[in-house]
Amino acid sequence: MGILDATMHLIGVLARKSRSKTIFDIVRDPSQAGKAREYISDELPPALGSVIGREGLEDIRDKLAAMQDTSVSVRLAFQEIKEAIAVFFLIFVSTFPVVVPFVFIRDTMLALRISNLVAIVMTFFCGWSVAKYVGYNKWKMSIAIILIGIMLVAVTIALGG
Repeated sequence: MGILDATMHLIGVLARKSRSKTIFDIVRDPSQAGKAREYISDELPPALGSVIGREGLEDIRDKLAAMQDTSVSVRLAFQEIKEAIAVFFLIFVSTFPVVVPFVFIRDTMLALRISNLVAIVMTFFCGWSVAKYVGYNKWKMSIAIILIGIMLVAVTIALGG
């Protein structure tokens, strides 16, 4: 629980860094100006990319190519390893309460239903937190999230879970 997520986080970091290095190397190569503009445009929001136009993209490419000491490292930094550890603990802590009923209850069907209930209660608190963060009504968001959770549990049960 969580180790796969942490590993995938690190792989994602390495993939992003590798892509950034590839793009930056192309941007700095004058013989690949067209491809560089295309990469720069792809990284911008679509509306902004269309407004800037070819000349604007070329200006951005020129400024990026002129930058000094901008080598992109494709190595994991200590901060990224700390993030992966945080991902691991976040997943572990959020899934552990759902597993606890199976540890203490011998009847697996009862443990499964209690686990479902624990998951639904947890979704209430997740809905509350999200609503608080984005400024929505906490009760409405929490109840909506619970209803989604109940529907997912019902689908799982219907499929034999």
